[in-house]
Amino acid sequence: MDRCSSHSNEESPWSKVFKNKPNVSSNPMSEVMRPSNYTLGDVSEQAKRKIDAIINKAIVSCRRDSDWNKIYRAVSTKRTNENQEELIALSQGFDSMKLDTVDPSFGRFLKLNLRWNEVLNMLKQFYPMTAGEINIQSTRHLLLFIPNAVMGYFAHFEYRSDNKSISVYVRSKETRAVEGELDDIEKPFVCSLATTLSYYIWKNTH
Repeated sequence: MDRCSSHSNEESPWSKVFKNKPNVSSNPMSEVMRPSNYTLGDVSEQAKRKIDAIINKAIVSCRRDSDWNKIYRAVSTKRTNENQEELIALSQGFDSMKLDTVDPSFGRFLKLNLRWNEVLNMLKQFYPMTAGEINIQSTRHLLLFIPNAVMGYFAHFEYRSDNKSISVYVRSKETRAVEGELDDIEKPFVCSLATTLSYYIWKNTH
């Protein structure tokens, strides 16, 4: 009898396990995940934010591709007389730098008192397949896509005949490898532009 009583009063190993079991939340999203102490809700929220960031990046990329293609299609088909203000506005939405800022040696050309309308006409002849012109009031815009990289880069000449000022921008569809510097593929093109301007100066001084 005593032996039975002693057995009934002893706790089995399983009873200790059940007594020490962790408290489980009724909400599985708040359950703590070991060993990092994150809840399932934390992990889910981080995953949602990451997915949202990926989707937003894809949307921006698609819109940028669409804008770029619209400009290039207008230039390549010589239909830049349509939606002119829109095309110029779109062209300004890419990674842009003033050429005389990133390449001061090229900037010396822009300080010369050249006949810029003639210069732009000559550039159009040198790049007939990738050049497009847009005229808005007294401002003449010449867009020159880099021939071997039309889907990535173009130069934008902006000449104002009212005050005879010239500005040149280099625009890239994607963010450049080094901020404030030309990408490698742009450098030969800029050199080619400088050579063309040098030829114009030589031709008109001899």
